[in-house]
Amino acid sequence: MAAFTKPPSSRTRMLIFVGFVILVAVLTFLTLMWLKPFDEVADPGAPAAKRPPPAGSAASKPPAAEVTPPAADAKPPATDAKPPAADVEPPATDTEPPAADAKPLAATAGPPMLEQPTFVQAGSGWRMVVRASGPVAFKSFTLKAPPRLVIDVKGASWNGPGQVTAPAPFVSRIRFGRQPDAIRLVLDFTSGQIPKHAMTTGDDQMTIRFP
Repeated sequence: MAAFTKPPSSRTRMLIFVGFVILVAVLTFLTLMWLKPFDEVADPGAPAAKRPPPAGSAASKPPAAEVTPPAADAKPPATDAKPPAADVEPPATDTEPPAADAKPLAATAGPPMLEQPTFVQAGSGWRMVVRASGPVAFKSFTLKAPPRLVIDVKGASWNGPGQVTAPAPFVSRIRFGRQPDAIRLVLDFTSGQIPKHAMTTGDDQMTIRFP
């Protein structure tokens, strides 16, 4: 008959189990040490360092420049830009246009027109005024046989009668004649002499005062 051995006690079994666990742990530790030493163990809290890729691998190529493609929803530049408004007001000038109801000045065709002389009684004497429609030149002189007062209006024209009657009692008539460059007025007097007189001239009129 075979001899039966006595099974180990529970304490012995526990020691064997603990020893087996320690052995497995030591073997595991040694294996890890061989694969990865302690000085290469990374700090759990630090980010893992990237190992350089082996030469010749695709990862060793320099990174391509990142080109950001245009956004798909980017709107093209507006082409319906309106041109500058055509109704921009020009700079204001300091010249006002003539009023719509303003009558233009009458254009004088030809030389200034001579008006019929006028006589106005002033106190005990008379004042004779010879006027033209524009600038003229006056010249006067006297004639003795018979006594006459002559007035030449240079640069003027006359379209009236050849003679007119003056309202002054000492002037019998005024005659008009055309000279090459003037209209001549001749005053005939009722008396046998030329009365005293004083003359003042302007650009377009002559005043003769008879005291």
